[in-house]
Amino acid sequence: MPRPIRLVTDSSSDISPQEAQALDIDLVPLSVTVGNRTFAEMELSRDEYFGLTHGQPVKTSQPPVGSFRQVFQHWGALGYQVLCITISSALSGTFQSARQAAEGLSYVTIYDSQVISRMQAAQVLAAKGKIENGAELSAVLETLDSIRGRSHMLVELNTLERLRQGGRAAAFMQVLDCFARTFQIKPVITLIDGELKFARAVRTFRRGTEYMLQELAAFGPAAYVAVVHTRLPELAERFADELAALVKFPRLQAIVCEAGAVISSHGGEGLLGALVISAD
Repeated sequence: MPRPIRLVTDSSSDISPQEAQALDIDLVPLSVTVGNRTFAEMELSRDEYFGLTHGQPVKTSQPPVGSFRQVFQHWGALGYQVLCITISSALSGTFQSARQAAEGLSYVTIYDSQVISRMQAAQVLAAKGKIENGAELSAVLETLDSIRGRSHMLVELNTLERLRQGGRAAAFMQVLDCFARTFQIKPVITLIDGELKFARAVRTFRRGTEYMLQELAAFGPAAYVAVVHTRLPELAERFADELAALVKFPRLQAIVCEAGAVISSHGGEGLLGALVISAD
């Protein structure tokens, strides 16, 4: 009889500690450094984070190998196999940290989500559902591969400051930065194979949201919709109304949430992200 499966993910999924407890999964935190103070991501509320970081440089760090190792060994000793779903390996060293922690532990599988935030959370939720229905690990991984292939994300940024500091978009940052400074544009970015890519430059924030709606409408009907923001709660709710209608998804099931400290540290204030998973 196969071992039961224990799910582990990292805090860049924007799954809250309360949600993780309700799901009965383990959440390994990334860290955020502001000045000479370092916090586990989950230590800071959204208000505390923005209060601390206003006008200050911010750095983020992957979890230590030991943090993952401790969780893996705990569940292994209890007879579980472990499935760990991480943030995109192209955007963080978290995947590599988890993989190093799993060395020599045959019961641990590390899965690269190739996404971030609530798109990563969607994979965790789907895996949890399959596990609760008695699926074996191979079937869970097939489901994750399917979801990954049907995932679509667009993000509009109000500022490039945090993205520039974080270095996660170095491939297109120089050109984009030049355009932004010269023409005062707002960039829209996307994720392709786990990497950030430039999608469109717009003159106004509204033009950006219109572009995102137009592009994502093609991926309906949807099986999952989420809108992630930083400091834009009312706009995010209105945007979710429009997006859900366009992709034929029940509005009450669409998730609207503010990004956690790690995503906020790279996207800055005024970020609006639209996440859609197409139906099978």
